[in-house]
Amino acid sequence: MPNHRPLQSATWVFFAWAAFAVAIGAMAAAVIYMPVPPWSRGFVAVAALMLVQASVVLTKTVRDQAESLAEAEQGPAR
Repeated sequence: MPNHRPLQSATWVFFAWAAFAVAIGAMAAAVIYMPVPPWSRGFVAVAALMLVQASVVLTKTVRDQAESLAEAEQGPAR
């Protein structure tokens, strides 16, 4: 029988998405209202998007690595 992890609660999933939306909105507002030339705002906006993308990739990589280690410790699947 496979080892199942419990699902996240709906409240936690909502909190995670809400926090993400607030962070993106705050960063967008900061970039839009920054008192600098447009090229500087574009640079910061691209850097912010790259940071979000890198965070998603890092999170998935760490999760996959942890799952692989857990599977290796359990031995071969039956």
